[in-house]
Amino acid sequence: MPGTPDRRGDSCHPFSTTTNNQISYRVRDITQRFGLNEHDGEELSQDAAAEICRSLPRFDPEMGSINTFTRGVLDRWSLAKKRQLSNRTRLLPTVPLPESGPAAADDHVEVADRRMDLHTLLRDMPSDLVPLAEMLSTKTIKEIAEHVGRHRGTVHRQIQLVRAFANEKFSG
Repeated sequence: MPGTPDRRGDSCHPFSTTTNNQISYRVRDITQRFGLNEHDGEELSQDAAAEICRSLPRFDPEMGSINTFTRGVLDRWSLAKKRQLSNRTRLLPTVPLPESGPAAADDHVEVADRRMDLHTLLRDMPSDLVPLAEMLSTKTIKEIAEHVGRHRGTVHRQIQLVRAFANEKFSG
């Protein structure tokens, strides 16, 4: 059971109900936030109690109550633990994408299918929209507007026509 050293600092007495509640609250928050199991929660409770015991030599009754002191210790402890756990989850190794094999072959097939679809789309598209559709792959809307000498709003309307044609072609 978590405890606090006595005034001499050489033995532990049980923590107050308030301190136990503070520990439980912070441990519950961390375990829920990071999806930890019950065993990890128990270890966190013991770590929090140990941190309070290590910090008690700094406690000064003239500065504040023991509950205020332990709340500050637990605030710092829980913040450090959350940072540690978030760094651990952020730095987990990622699974590399396969460069060969069935998944990579599927990617190549998908790219080839898209190119064929684009070729078919451009072949069937009205002739006034084809240059715009081709420029969209390499230029921004602003660059296209400057290149063709039209206002960007006009280019946007033409892009909507290209999209409508593509949606009609592929959905129908």
